[in-house]
Formats: sequence, C-alpha cells, structure tokens
Amino acid sequence: MLFAIIPSCNNADVSEAEAIEQKIDVLIEQMTLDEKIGQMTQIRHFDAYTEEDIINGRVGSIIHTDGPVPGETAAEWQAKFNKLQKLALQSRLKIPLLFGVDAVHGQNTFNGATIFPHNIGLGAAGDAELVKKAAEITALETRATGLNWTFSPCITIPYNETWGRVYEGYAESTELTNKLTKASIEGHQGSLSNPHHVLATVKHYVGDGSTDYGKEGGSTNLSVEEIRERLLPPYREAVKAGVGAVMVGFNDLDGISMHAHKPLITDTLKKGMKFDGIVLTDWKG
Repeated sequence: MLFAIIPSCNNADVSEAEAIEQKIDVLIEQMTLDEKIGQMTQIRHFDAYTEEDIINGRVGSIIHTDGPVPGETAAEWQAKFNKLQKLALQSRLKIPLLFGVDAVHGQNTFNGATIFPHNIGLGAAGDAELVKKAAEITALETRATGLNWTFSPCITIPYNETWGRVYEGYAESTELTNKLTKASIEGHQGSLSNPHHVLATVKHYVGDGSTDYGKEGGSTNLSVEEIRERLLPPYREAVKAGVGAVMVGFNDLDGISMHAHKPLITDTLKKGMKFDGIVLTDWKG
C-alpha cells in the first residue's frame, strides 16, 4: 500500500514524484516479510484490532464501509482517523495508513455530503468537465471526513441491461467511457501539491458488466479481440492518467477467476500497460 501515497503527476510534479519513489525503494529494502504482508492488509475501522497491530506495521489500510460510523460530524470522523494515523507513524518505518471508502457518487457514506448522480447519469450528460468537477468536490468532502482513498470510478462497459449494476457504468460506448474516466481521475487525484485530493481506483477489472445473462460475479465469455477493443481501453486511459489503484472484479473469464487471472493482471495490466500502482481485491474477493 505504501506506493499509493503517490497520486497522479503533472509535469510540474515529476521531481517530487521521483523523490518519493526513491524514498519508497529505500523503505521496501528495509521491510521485513511481516511488514510487507501488513501493507497488503486492509481492515475496517470497527474491526477487532489493537493499537499494537498498527504500531507494529500489521495494517496497511483501513476501510470505512457498512457498520458503525466514526461520528456524527466531519470533525469526529477526522479525529478517529487522525488517531489511527498517529499510531501508524509510531511504527518502525513510519509508513502512513491509507483510509479507503466507496465514495462512488459523492462522499455518499457521510450524512450531509454532496450527492451526485451515479455514473449512468453523468454518462448521459456526456460532459467531461462536469465529471471532473464532481470528482473534485467528492475528493474535497472525502478528505474533510478524514479519508484519502476512494474506490471510484467504476469504468465498466455494461453489455446486459439485466445486470443489477448497470447504473455504475458511464455508458456502453468505450469512447465516451475513456473520456469520462480520464476526467474523473484528474478530478479525484489532482496533483501532488494539492492536499484536497484522494487516491482514485478504477474498477472492476475486467468484464464485470459483460457476464452471461447479466449475472453479478458470473462468467464473461468474450473473444480476446472484444476484450481488447471494448473493455480494456478505459483501463489504458486510466493508467495514462496516473490512476493509483485498480480493483479486480468478482467475475471469471472463460472459467478463470479474475482474481487469479495472471494473463490479464500481471501480463496485460502490469507489464503491458506499465501499471505500477495498487491492484486490490473486491470485497472478500
């Protein structure tokens, strides 16, 4: 998780980004196996854990999801997550925690946040500047509640209207999805020098919206050419825009679970697209 502290970089940020990369390389060389496992471990803020778990580097990130809320006000949310961050900074290597949330149409987990249309509505508008502005506001309000990572945007290409999550995609059009994906990432992540932004995540890699019969987490049976031409371009656009994380889908592709699909994750995403950010599982994936 530690390399996720680097959001997308504009040209003006290159030297700063390089300095951070060098620092990360030094940290990785110092890490024990247990500390590396810790960086890959994400827990809920209300799970059973001890302060020692965080201080000893056993936790890399914390998610806010369904369950007890950190407080009634944004200040109370900040206080909760700041307390946890202070514990992480007492660890041997002082690697900060990431705090993630499904802020998928505004910071929708906080009562009082600005709520935007789901992606299907933004896609119908077809306005990249509107998508970017909505993402900027979402990022600002997410940071105001103490969180620094959103599991958004969803860049699925829906094939079947009976799929229960069609509304999470921008459009059936790959070209439009490419354009709005770039805008969303730029709005969420901004630049290294702006503290009012968050790490973005594109999801669900890949084929989540094209399963047989529209079944959630079902089988995707498309040709290699169709996957390459219709489903992968938004992810290429996301990587070019500097997205920090990619979430893998629940579906399988030709009988192979996407969570175990080496050709698409390692060979295509990491090696082919040169993605060097976080690849994370979906919920209990």
